[in-house]
Amino acid sequence: MTMGSNAIKVGVADTGLDFTHTELAPQITSVVDFTVNENPPICKTFFVNPFTGTSPGLGDPDMAAMFGVPEKTDWHG
Repeated sequence: MTMGSNAIKVGVADTGLDFTHTELAPQITSVVDFTVNENPPICKTFFVNPFTGTSPGLGDPDMAAMFGVPEKTDWHG
């Protein structure tokens, strides 16, 4: 049995993780968004705009721009 190695870093986080949080951000080395290739874009296509109740909805990039946060932040969890 071993305590492991600091040279090995592994982590997987599902949607809803706020990697910009002040306590977590310093521990993050990279973020990969696997939703950028959705065709059609799921959130924008299948959910209405939460502010107007109409289509098209807002995707993560739209919400990120509105609130000034990284585009990789998950708004639809």
